[in-house]
Amino acid sequence: MRCTIRETHPSITDVWWTKGYSNARIQADMKYTIQKRTTYTSLYFLNVDGNDAGIYRCCANNTHGEMCANTTLVTGKKPVFPKAYKDIYRVKEGTTVILECDPKTSIPPITELWWQKRMNGRFYNLTNSSKYSDGTVTAPNLHITNVRSSDVTNYTCNVANAFGKSQVDLKVQLGEIPTVSATTKEYYPIRGGAVTLICNINNENQIWWKRFNGHKELDIDSKKSSGETTCSLTIQNIQAEDDGDYRCYGGNEFGRNVDTITISSGNIPIISKSSNTYNGEYDKSLILTVYVQNVYPEVSNIEWYHKGRVLSRRHRYTLSNLSLKISHLRLEDNGTYVCRVGNRIGYANVTMTLTIWKRPLINVYGTTFSKKGSDATFKCYIRNSYPPVERKLWRKGAGTKSEQTILKNDNKYSIQHFEHYLTLKVKSVNIDDSGTYTCVAENKFSAGNGSIILSVGSPPVVNISRDYYVTEVGKDVTISCLIRNVPSNYLSTIGWRKGSSDIMNSQFYTVGPSDNPFLIIKNARVSDAGYYSCHVRNKYGSEKDLTELKIISARVQRQVHVASARTSYEIYCEVTGGDRVFWRKNGTILNLNNQPKYTGGNLKNPSLFIRNISYLDKGIYTCETSLENLTAISNKIQLFVKGSYVI
Repeated sequence: MRCTIRETHPSITDVWWTKGYSNARIQADMKYTIQKRTTYTSLYFLNVDGNDAGIYRCCANNTHGEMCANTTLVTGKKPVFPKAYKDIYRVKEGTTVILECDPKTSIPPITELWWQKRMNGRFYNLTNSSKYSDGTVTAPNLHITNVRSSDVTNYTCNVANAFGKSQVDLKVQLGEIPTVSATTKEYYPIRGGAVTLICNINNENQIWWKRFNGHKELDIDSKKSSGETTCSLTIQNIQAEDDGDYRCYGGNEFGRNVDTITISSGNIPIISKSSNTYNGEYDKSLILTVYVQNVYPEVSNIEWYHKGRVLSRRHRYTLSNLSLKISHLRLEDNGTYVCRVGNRIGYANVTMTLTIWKRPLINVYGTTFSKKGSDATFKCYIRNSYPPVERKLWRKGAGTKSEQTILKNDNKYSIQHFEHYLTLKVKSVNIDDSGTYTCVAENKFSAGNGSIILSVGSPPVVNISRDYYVTEVGKDVTISCLIRNVPSNYLSTIGWRKGSSDIMNSQFYTVGPSDNPFLIIKNARVSDAGYYSCHVRNKYGSEKDLTELKIISARVQRQVHVASARTSYEIYCEVTGGDRVFWRKNGTILNLNNQPKYTGGNLKNPSLFIRNISYLDKGIYTCETSLENLTAISNKIQLFVKGSYVI
């Protein structure tokens, strides 16, 4: 409270506050605070309650007397919220609606009551008119006549007293018949089970269900159904006779509405399969098949899945009725396959597992022809197997598996196993070791094999009848080669060599045919001397025989020699092929042994060295060499002696 004090003369000497007309002055304490200024004084109340209500006096005095001014403090609260018995009023268009508002009792009493209508986001006060009536403190309910769509909005009932105001909001809506809609129009329950029909209804105060048989409505059979007066109708033990239309009704004071639900019962497909697991060979084709028993309604959809992915017709997939054909199988086709078969009642699934396998690929290499006593070795390469190879082995023999023999490590066979190959050594082969050898590699699903055929025989026997041949220069010589142990179908090649050089038909040689091998050395020359070999090869090996050709010759450089008396002189001679050398003088063989007159005349030094030449040494000389019954004679040599003829 504030009290204004005007200036006086003489000046004010004191200012104070009292409650009522008591002379007791109010003192500043926990309840009151007093503030004094030159021109006014204020009284502050702390925690005002009902006991503080009453008359309060502000007094001031000076030397001429005192004056007081009165004011009244009234205590109370703002009105409590009025009560609305309905939040929403649904009204039939053209009728009157009464919006109820109970202002309740307040201290101090309510002094005002008025209604407002919300339009375009703003509130407008309502006054009595042909449209609105009442809505006052004495008649708080608001009457709205001839309700139209323009009256559909929010309304507020306001009450007020000296301490403030309160309000309550209500809403007016035009009433409608219930909305009835079935979330699902058709149900396909499994026979023998239960089904719940659900109907969404708004603005209803009554719900009921009927069954329609095509001609008239029938009551719901309560013995096997429940929820006939709710939004959910449950029917137990569905059978074919329960199929048909069911009507869901919703009604209120404004009318009723209906929606229809159809039941078509049946059974989901029953699927069977010929196998739980399938094994398919890589790059081949495979068909997965399922079987469906007679079912109602009939199958309407078939889907195949692999590893959760639906399969469609592609270059390797063929979908036909209840089968799936996979062409050119690949390893990625491994895994689980699901066939999903459905009708309008539902779906059934069947699961199968497919495992792809690859037959091991086998390549066998090694000796196909071996000579007796040698070792035959085979190597078997294994690749491309899926799953990995579990067993590797060697078999001997042709025909069926039961007719073959599994080989093991022993004195005859040596088998070694490696990761991707294995080997077989047949030791010291003989004729009995001829035949088919098969390498076998097995995985969980299949076996691969590869074979090789071993033939055992002997290389040819080659013989040249003579260790050496002797001929004279300019003569032809024939060397024959005898071949044994070479059947005609074994014969491969026959050849002649001189030293390491091959001999072919030419002006110098004639090579005989393979069925009668010989070699003719034509017009033999000294350079033709040497070693000749006959080579023969068949599929079991090769052999050769060697012979030597010796060319008998004696050659001198000059045919006329002139020597001086009492000197030494050498007559040069070169010999080949013979095993001895001798000289003739005038047709008579010279005795060169232990003769101081002569030196030479032997294989090491075939030239003739004559000491202390005299006229007796002149004459015709020849140099000769011989081997067996052949003798080579040099050209005649004329020796002349000049000088003294003294003996």
